[in-house]
Amino acid sequence: MERRYSDDEYYFAINKYILPLITKQPKIEDPNITQEELLVYLLYEENYLSHFIFPMIYMYNSTLNYSIVYEQLASAGKAVLSLIREIVWPKNDISNSQKLSKIDSISFYPTFLCEAQYNVMWQHPLALDDEQLTKVYNTKLYYTRRDLNGSRLLKPTICCSKEELIIKLFNITDYFRHSGITYAIGGGMSLYLNAYFEASYDIDIVLPNEVSTVDLEPIMDSICRYENFRVVEKFNKYICLINEIDGIGIDVEIGQHYKYPIVFSEDQYSDIDINGKTISVLTAKEVLWRKLQYGRLKDINNVIKFCKQTLGGTDYETTIADVFRKFESTIP
Repeated sequence: MERRYSDDEYYFAINKYILPLITKQPKIEDPNITQEELLVYLLYEENYLSHFIFPMIYMYNSTLNYSIVYEQLASAGKAVLSLIREIVWPKNDISNSQKLSKIDSISFYPTFLCEAQYNVMWQHPLALDDEQLTKVYNTKLYYTRRDLNGSRLLKPTICCSKEELIIKLFNITDYFRHSGITYAIGGGMSLYLNAYFEASYDIDIVLPNEVSTVDLEPIMDSICRYENFRVVEKFNKYICLINEIDGIGIDVEIGQHYKYPIVFSEDQYSDIDINGKTISVLTAKEVLWRKLQYGRLKDINNVIKFCKQTLGGTDYETTIADVFRKFESTIP
């Protein structure tokens, strides 16, 4: 595929069609990338954005001109696209010409997961496998039910800028700090704050296990009253809020993050300075490790891309291999 646009321009298209992301990229004019051009870009796994293929197909299946996309793909890429289409929309009318593949042996997607140091991920308890579709396309696709279900929730509805989001983040964390409650920003936002890595506009706030939802009631009331949020879910150790004006979401987790316990030891989080303001943030290593355990294609793509961008070269390869070996040791 001949690249007609820069990565920044493709990220503009992701923000436009799929999900707003906070990135380090500068503001640019709309390059008017078509849905078909964006889908081809997402399919190239070296971009580590393949998890966006699911929502792209879910949201735009009726408007995508798949013939244009198939023309730009090799046999392996055509098989991957057809396989994902059948998974997202099982009643898709996929022509026989699009189903046919000249692949002689089984192909893996993403291929970096079939390399020796990574293949343990194929045995992840959450990974899904449709044997019948695998045989049809001679392709084994790594994805989880979380990837599939999450794709149906994404909509490009954020109505605030990156600068406004950071201000909102400052305001929200102030409520916890002034109340004397230890907290740390987790999830993708922590990777952005640590290294300007791309993240959605969701804010994950992680709290120690000794905090109760009762302790949080005054804080939640203030956030709802003064920051225009409302509580949409509330459980024993979890609260979800949404701002329906600008679309920002907040997930508050108590004593856990990515479904795994957290004890708030000194090596798990630190205070960092953002525009002269101090914010407590989980370390990148802590978040990447939890993303691997969570196991979505999105999380694995994030881990590989983050290590590649922030480390590079031999250190990148060594670090990723070490992370995967650590993950392998936890599988029963």
